[in-house]
Amino acid sequence: MSLKKKHGWSLLIIAHTPKRNMSNPITQNDLAGSKKLYNFFDSVFAIGKSAKDNRLRYVKQIKVRAGEYRYDSDNVIVYEIDPGDGFLHFELIGYACEKEHLKAKEDDENATEMQNILDLKNQGKTIRDIACIMGMSKSSVGRVLKKAEANAAAHASAKPEAKSQSRKNSLNRRPKPKKLHFSKRRWNYENGIHIQPSEILRA
Repeated sequence: MSLKKKHGWSLLIIAHTPKRNMSNPITQNDLAGSKKLYNFFDSVFAIGKSAKDNRLRYVKQIKVRAGEYRYDSDNVIVYEIDPGDGFLHFELIGYACEKEHLKAKEDDENATEMQNILDLKNQGKTIRDIACIMGMSKSSVGRVLKKAEANAAAHASAKPEAKSQSRKNSLNRRPKPKKLHFSKRRWNYENGIHIQPSEILRA
């Protein structure tokens, strides 16, 4: 940093990311060993691998101190690795949302992630703390918490209706009284009692 101040240089620092969850968007927490240096950087961008095509890469702005923040999660730059003309390089494809290039989460993964976030929330952790622990952005944590609240509200409202439906089903399952069947020529036994048709008519 002293070289930058002394000579007015622009420094390009390249760092790798550790093994990360391809289902989550890239955040500052994915910078291996560089999180402390992050505060000194004027601009940070990351190159992510597309989950839908191994030849695709996307570029995302992580931090902008002096300039326009254009290439965020909703507008990443998409490139294709092209070995053409004997030179391996990036060929511009266009722009897209980052989520289009993330690995789709399974239902059990989503449930586990939501439960972990709720546990941290119940422990008194802030959204910033949860984002750092889970390796997610603060906005992603906020969306998960809102979804959890919506699920809880829907579950609570469904309980009275479920009880009412259960009561209706139990009433419908009550045994109906048996009917006595008889004709002029024959009579039937009901519950082992010998009943004559004439006795039934008198009753």
